[in-house]
Amino acid sequence: MKLKNTLFFLSVLFVFTAFGQIKSDSVLIEKKHKEVSISATKSSKSLDVVPIPGSIIGKKEITETAATKLDEVIEKQTGIIIVPTKIGTKGVQMQGLDASYTAILLDGCPMIGRSFGTLDLNRISLADIEKIEIIRGASSSLYGSNALGGVINLISKNQVKDGKNMFLGMKYGTNNSLNSSALYQYKKGGLQLSNSI
Repeated sequence: MKLKNTLFFLSVLFVFTAFGQIKSDSVLIEKKHKEVSISATKSSKSLDVVPIPGSIIGKKEITETAATKLDEVIEKQTGIIIVPTKIGTKGVQMQGLDASYTAILLDGCPMIGRSFGTLDLNRISLADIEKIEIIRGASSSLYGSNALGGVINLISKNQVKDGKNMFLGMKYGTNNSLNSSALYQYKKGGLQLSNSI
């Protein structure tokens, strides 16, 4: 009886091992993702080869959040905390560091006008932003000591035609909240001016 059980067990084991060695005709399907480049490293690189963690919030994602302010879009990202400052504005904390250690750029240029070391996010109209690039981690070698926590690069909308453009927007939300925005752009040759409120 014991011999029969052992033989049965070994035959079942060999059968399954044999099936494990059969070559399958299944096809490996590769899905190509849209290549995304990030320019907050002072050079346009694919997000896959950037040496520190980063993310990109595109125009579609900004619209889907139904946010009315820039801080509402940014605070939904992992590892980012929006904190109130001493003067009532809002700052961005990254990597657990204070808001004064987060560099905020507009089209790759550092934004000026910090109060108590923090740039007020309410100064930046969401109507003028095409995409947001976020680099988490120390970037002080590229952007100075205020980029120890990370970098947020705001890419503004590009005007394609020469001349003047004006965009007006209004959003109505819960609790009777109303948010209006206006964007004025002027382009002539290589010169582009943009102002938003």
